[in-house]
Amino acid sequence: MKVTKVKERINNRRDTSYSGFVWMVLLLSGLLFFSFLNAQEKQSIINLSGIVRDEHDRPLPYVKVITKNGKQKDITNAMGMFSVAVRNADTIYIYTEGYEKLRLVIRDTVRMNQICVDIRMNPDTVAEPVAVFPYKTYEEFKDAVLKLKLREDDDMERARRNIALIKAQIMLNDKAMPGNNFRAVMQEQYEKTYIKGQVMSNPLFNVFSWAKFIEALKRGDFKNSRDLRDAVTE
Repeated sequence: MKVTKVKERINNRRDTSYSGFVWMVLLLSGLLFFSFLNAQEKQSIINLSGIVRDEHDRPLPYVKVITKNGKQKDITNAMGMFSVAVRNADTIYIYTEGYEKLRLVIRDTVRMNQICVDIRMNPDTVAEPVAVFPYKTYEEFKDAVLKLKLREDDDMERARRNIALIKAQIMLNDKAMPGNNFRAVMQEQYEKTYIKGQVMSNPLFNVFSWAKFIEALKRGDFKNSRDLRDAVTE
């Protein structure tokens, strides 16, 4: 019985030692593995820098430089220079408005910590917007244009009516006679002196002007006046 117990104790010690050895090996392997991954991660970081130029070799500012995952990004400065941290096998997009989008791929075999590039971008051809009309053929479009009733320009129409009103107002005045200009100037000075310090009256409320206008209508002065008809026609 004593011999059996001794053997069991020896076997238990062996099992315990073996299990401890296995756990020690696994722990060391894990530490080595994580150390290797950490070293690989540190070595894989690459500083990608360079300058972006246009088709005339001029520095191109405000160009976006971004990795595919969007974690690393930069914008070129006034000199067209940029700098961004990348890793092996990363894909980098370089783009800006008016130029074709570029794509760079960092190879897995790259072992350097810094890469400098000189990038030239080509202008992107942008088509002008197209207006789509509901016409099947050019002839239909031509007929539709010819049938359009274009309105006269508003400014020209307004100027024409103003001229017609001025002509009508001239026709309401007395006929040209020697001394009319003198009397008109004196009348104007008299009115200015009379209403000095007061608000100028509106000519539309002048009873004498309306009387002259009514007399002219009775005489038929405007029967053949096309300008007056144009002035009052909507």
